[in-house]
Amino acid sequence: MFYEFRNTEFVGKPTGIERLGPNFQLVPHIDQVTTLFTGCETVNTNWNAHLCKNKDIGLLLWESNDKDFMDRTVTPIYIQDPKITAKKEAGEVVATNGNKINSFMDHDWDGFYSA
Repeated sequence: MFYEFRNTEFVGKPTGIERLGPNFQLVPHIDQVTTLFTGCETVNTNWNAHLCKNKDIGLLLWESNDKDFMDRTVTPIYIQDPKITAKKEAGEVVATNGNKINSFMDHDWDGFYSA
């Protein structure tokens, strides 16, 4: 999950976050990953997140435009720092300092997954 705040205006009792200015990001804490981001700090450990002033942090999103996009997927996709090696656990690649990306799944009106 990734939240980007732009042109933020703070009102009420100061919390300390306002010192970041109107543009900042909120990213989840991921052991051995988030700490590598520049411009990030832990403000409140209860959040399990970091506040960042880093214009290079972003969100990668893609969607298949193929006709069979509901029947076929290209995931999972592993993205990791090439300087850090992956390891296998129970036959599955587990990326250290990386991400395992899965496809978004839509829900029908009744709350079940699309068929």
